Formats: sequence, structure tokens, C-alpha cells
Amino acid sequence: MTCGDVKSLAGNYLDEELPEELQTRVQRHLLKCPGCAHEVSSQSMAITALRSACTVSTPGEEFIQSALSRLTLELDLVSKLPPAPGQLVLGIGRE
Repeated sequence: MTCGDVKSLAGNYLDEELPEELQTRVQRHLLKCPGCAHEVSSQSMAITALRSACTVSTPGEEFIQSALSRLTLELDLVSKLPPAPGQLVLGIGRE
């Protein structure tokens, strides 16, 4: 495995998205190559800092309803379709 290979796989390696064999090959390269080890370590620290600085927020129900209403208006969507022509509507069970 070359340094170029490790650099191109570093993100996937840090996210543990590589197949086990490839993950092991990258680890072995990092043990032998201080330059790549430093690069991957720096990326790892940057990822950790970014993850701790960002908070994930879930939109509230009011926001979701507002967004859906605006989209319905902007896209000229009809929330309830009119009955199809020729559709027979029976009031069975109603009194």
C-alpha cells in the first residue's frame, strides 16, 4: 500500500467504512510510515473537533408544518384530491 492509497482512504479508514482486510493494510502502513500516521492523526483530531463543535437539532413540529404548508402553496399541490369522474360514492353505514 502506498502513501497515496492511504491518503485517499484516510476518511473511510477513520470512519471504519473499509473492509476488514483493507482496514488492516492501512493500519500496517501507518505503523511503518510516520508521515501518513501524522496525516491520519491530524484528520482524526479535526474530525473530533468538528463533531464536538456541531450540534444536531431536530426541527420542531411547528417548523415542519409551516414548511409543508409553504411547499404545498409554492408547488400548487392539492392536499385532498377531488373524487375521480365517474366515481360512485356510497354512504353505506351512515345514518
